[in-house]
Amino acid sequence: MISRLLENNALRKLSIIAFVSLLTASIVMAATIPFFEDFTDTTYNDDTQTTADWDTSAGTVSLGEAESISIDDMTYAEFGAGADTNHEARGITLGDFDKDGDLDAAVAVKNSANLLYLSNAGVFDTAPIDLGTDSSNTFSIASADLDHDGDIDIVAANRSKPSVVYVNDGSGSFTEMDVNDENHKRWAIRLVDVEGDGDLDIVESLDNGNGDMRNRISFSRVAEAGAFEFKDSVPIAGVAVDTRALAFGDVNGDGLIDLVTGDHNDGNDSSVGSPNHLHVGDGLGGLATGVQIQPSENWLTFSIELGDLDGDGDLDIIEGNHPDANGLGGETRIYWNDGSGSFSTPTLVTGSDATHKTVALLVEDFDNDGDLDILEGNNNSLSGDATVGQPKRLFINDGGGTFGTVVDITPPEVERTYGLAAGDLNDDGILDFVSANQTYDGPVGNEGSQPVQGHTSAYTVSGNSDGTATQLTSEVVSKEFSGVDGRRIKLDVDATIPTSASIDFYVSNDGGDTWIPSWTNNRTTDIGSTNNDSWMWRAVLSSRSPAELPTINEVTVGTGASGAPNFIGPDTVSGPVNSTFDDAPVLNFTDANGDTVTCSVMQVKDGAVVDLPTGTGISVDQDSCELDGILTSADKAEYNTLTAAGQNYMIRAFGYNGAMTGTSASDGDIIVTIENSAGVSAPVATNVSIVGTSEVGATLTGVYTYSDGQNNPEGDSTFRWLRDGTAIADATEVTYTTTNDDAETMIQFEVTPVATSGGSLVGNAVTSAEFAVDAIVDFAPTAGELNITGTAGAGQTLTATYQYNDAEGDTEGSTTLQWLSDGAAISGATSSTYTLTTDDVGAMISFEVTPVAQTGTLVGATATSNGVGPVAANTAPTADSVSISGTTQSGETLTGSYNYDDAEGDAEGTSTFRWLSDGDEISGATSTTYTLTSDDEGSLISFEVTPVAQTGTTAGAAVESNTVGPITEPPPPPPPPAPPTNNDSGGGGSAGLLDIAALGFLGLAGAAARRRRKNGK
Repeated sequence: MISRLLENNALRKLSIIAFVSLLTASIVMAATIPFFEDFTDTTYNDDTQTTADWDTSAGTVSLGEAESISIDDMTYAEFGAGADTNHEARGITLGDFDKDGDLDAAVAVKNSANLLYLSNAGVFDTAPIDLGTDSSNTFSIASADLDHDGDIDIVAANRSKPSVVYVNDGSGSFTEMDVNDENHKRWAIRLVDVEGDGDLDIVESLDNGNGDMRNRISFSRVAEAGAFEFKDSVPIAGVAVDTRALAFGDVNGDGLIDLVTGDHNDGNDSSVGSPNHLHVGDGLGGLATGVQIQPSENWLTFSIELGDLDGDGDLDIIEGNHPDANGLGGETRIYWNDGSGSFSTPTLVTGSDATHKTVALLVEDFDNDGDLDILEGNNNSLSGDATVGQPKRLFINDGGGTFGTVVDITPPEVERTYGLAAGDLNDDGILDFVSANQTYDGPVGNEGSQPVQGHTSAYTVSGNSDGTATQLTSEVVSKEFSGVDGRRIKLDVDATIPTSASIDFYVSNDGGDTWIPSWTNNRTTDIGSTNNDSWMWRAVLSSRSPAELPTINEVTVGTGASGAPNFIGPDTVSGPVNSTFDDAPVLNFTDANGDTVTCSVMQVKDGAVVDLPTGTGISVDQDSCELDGILTSADKAEYNTLTAAGQNYMIRAFGYNGAMTGTSASDGDIIVTIENSAGVSAPVATNVSIVGTSEVGATLTGVYTYSDGQNNPEGDSTFRWLRDGTAIADATEVTYTTTNDDAETMIQFEVTPVATSGGSLVGNAVTSAEFAVDAIVDFAPTAGELNITGTAGAGQTLTATYQYNDAEGDTEGSTTLQWLSDGAAISGATSSTYTLTTDDVGAMISFEVTPVAQTGTLVGATATSNGVGPVAANTAPTADSVSISGTTQSGETLTGSYNYDDAEGDAEGTSTFRWLSDGDEISGATSTTYTLTSDDEGSLISFEVTPVAQTGTTAGAAVESNTVGPITEPPPPPPPPAPPTNNDSGGGGSAGLLDIAALGFLGLAGAAARRRRKNGK
């Protein structure tokens, strides 16, 4: 395979999964093997399924174009059609588990059986199927074809229990198997080919839990299609922190997969954020010690993803965060990559909310415009009320890494989202997504009295076409051809694959009903069953960067291997400690078909094949098959032990050609010899002893004298500390600090001397005499550095701080605090803050604290702070420059204005207002504006304000403005036009003029009467 790096990388989008539903009657082509495809014609292109650009003029296949959309709708549907029960869902993954062409969903459930929802043409309308048991306690879930048999398996990361694999039989039925027997506190899981052998490994993030637990990798080995195993996990180098999320990709442009961890806290205090870390990969399974991405960025990270957001060809980091104790810091952040794996100080995603708890992220092209968008899955557990939700939020990328369009997605019921997964659910070419949500039945007064519904839900995206764009994922499918052995095939590929892109190849020999991940370039793919001779090949092209697009130039199809590789030697290998094996031995395998062989080794002990000894230096370059490791003292110790028992130190070689595995078992396996050279003595350690004091918590130092008969200088001698004869985990330095576990035990120091050169580099281990450690003497906790901050004035808030200490490191429990006024306890004042009242004026304020530990001697002595004060009185606020503006005419609106002032700087609260007419309060006129009425005509109007502060002395004296007025009536309307001249002899014209005059007089008289009534006349 080429760049098959991420879990389900080729199985997350419908264009990649649901191809089975698109199959039409294929044409079986007459082909002669080897069959060569240079894409200069479309003879073998099944254009009913190909979404990639098959370019006959260029002779290439590249990412295809499709319609981009302007998103205008998201259709919500609850899993189970409303009949499903609530679940504490923690994660979700999509895959066509029953191979019917639809995307199904597997849901991780805390403290219950995991659930499998089978889709019906994109609709999840049936009851789920249980996976596992009620005690699974799964916190994360992932899916991929782990055993190369053409169906999708599921991995569940369980908390405080072994993780499990649900092995798919191809029909959607699963067999459960433990990954190993390790009970770690897991948070997240990814399936990634860390060691570059074509098999997906399990990478898990762990909750440190005040210990020394590091994130871990379980390497897998697929012996043949349908048969695989996972080795015991190994820790990833670096500091032990509480990691909640993992992201993989090539961040430094070297073509190898790196790891970015989303770190929530330092593992000791869940409220103290931690910088995220970058582990650079070597492509062979090694991940370097994590380095802080930005040391000053200590956020409570819960989710993390990689993607090229600004189109510059490198992968940026997208970080989803949990708000701190103050409800802030939850914004989604972007760390911009400079191309070398160095990242900028992050920028906030415009529109991201500081109070949102972003537990899940998706970084995908939701609008089909060729760039990556961001979807937040938010969890409202900090809202204080479980019945109040936080929306999912979609940020649409404009192509340059800015997100001008923000879409809030608010479902009809509150969703506490823990997991998201994307896929084209309804086969319309547009990416949809599903959400795993957690139920909550909170006690009244905590997070509400109503339960949050824990239903899994689907969101189907739709929109209007607004053009075309190159897609970030496309696939090409060939027409059927025949003439190949019914089970095994080889694909040789010439392709251009940038570091942020991938091409995954698949083959089928049943006309596309079953697709098997294919090896490429001189490696046989074994289909696992004969089936028939209706062959097809398929490739999925993907990129995480619009500037880094993959291209296929040529594909050659050939006949696969007919047998396993044959081992022809060597029979023995030897070498000194701290050096490679003599003569750089190579594991020699021949392959009848000329396939490339990948090599590995294990130990053979007591007739069984087991892992090599812990600390071994024996390793093999899987491509060149050279035994290239440096032999260690662990190898020497294993050799000495076996030799003393009359046995050989033996290793078994494995050679894998992609279809079958050959071993050295038929040739008697390989005998390993690690001996001192004749006449050369090993270095010696003498006078081994321990220096230090015997109380718990003391640091002990191991001392010894090194000597070597050939005067070879000392190299890296190794050390162990033992408790009652048993090695203490990770105690491998020359010093050791005793812990509570060492109380009343015997401690010993052991040194194995190592020389820098010579025929025998490693001497015998020598152990000191026993050193007795005292019983635990537990001291009470103490409180120091008591301090008060704030202003000593009535209405002001003071804050108490102190430093908790415990000699044994006992964690702080329910420490008590009491505020004092002139030395007397203030009733009810027992929190870290206290707001001064008028009763405190003139008094000295202090506080006392009684430290309490969770364990050991629980209660310490009460300590009292220095006093602050005397507390000053708080003066009332004032109002000045009280005035009125506006036209003094009925029907017009007057506006009152004023200046607020407070000597202590207390902010203005809800000041009160009155309007007065000739000194009398106008009923209902209590705002800063007043609209004059006809009743005000002839009156003088004034405005009064009573200033009110938020704190301190809250209300000041009322202040009245000068009067304005008297208020006048509005001007009369203009007279009507003169009537036409009347020539009748009856004098009608004069009468009309008289009537108008009379009306005008009556109007003036009416106004005068209103003024008299208002003035009491």
